[in-house]
Amino acid sequence: MPRTLTAPHGAITFSNLQWGLMVKLAYDHGWKPWGVRPPEDWIASIDPSAEGHASGAGSSGGGGSGGSGGAKRWHFMDYFSLKRQQIVAGDALAMADAIERALPDIPTHDALSHKVIQEIQLPDVDEPLRMMQPGVTVNAFEFFSGANRRILQEFITLCRSGSQSAAWTAWAAAGGRASPSARPTLPNWTFTFGGSG
Repeated sequence: MPRTLTAPHGAITFSNLQWGLMVKLAYDHGWKPWGVRPPEDWIASIDPSAEGHASGAGSSGGGGSGGSGGAKRWHFMDYFSLKRQQIVAGDALAMADAIERALPDIPTHDALSHKVIQEIQLPDVDEPLRMMQPGVTVNAFEFFSGANRRILQEFITLCRSGSQSAAWTAWAAAGGRASPSARPTLPNWTFTFGGSG
C-alpha cells in the first residue's frame, strides 16, 4: 500500500519498500530518529505501564476507536504504520541530511539491471514491474540507483522547501553541525502519513 507524506508545502508518495529502504539508508548514514508524534485522537505513550497510558485510559474526547474513551496505545518510534503519525520538521531535515550524505555512494547507473530476469509493462503504469531472480537480495544502494535516485532527491527537496529561510540556508551551507549554537529556529511544520493503520 502506498504511503503519502504530506506537509503544508507539498506531498510525496512512496511504496512501503521505498520508504523502508529510505529509512534504513538515512539511519545508516547518521540519522538519529526523534520519534513521531501521534495524531490528535491518539495518546502518546513511551511507557505503556505508566498510569493513564494503558489502552483505553486517559482520553479526553472521542475521535479514536477501541477501549473506553477512544484512547489507543502509541509507539513513538513507529515510522512505518499508516496511523496519521507526524514527523516534525527537524527530524525530516535530519533525515534529508543523512540521505544526502548517502547520495554520492548511490550509483547513477541502474545497478539492478543484471538481477532482472523479466520486465512486465502494466496498463496505466509508467514504469514496468521488474522481476528479479529468485532468492536475490537488493540493498538500498542498488534499489535507489539510476532513475530511482530521483525518489531520494524529491524527498530531500520537499523537506528543505518547507524550511528555506536565509538563516537556515546560511547555517546549513556553513556546515551547520559545526556551530550548533548558531542554529536558527527550526521551521514549524510536520509531515503526516496518509493512509490508515
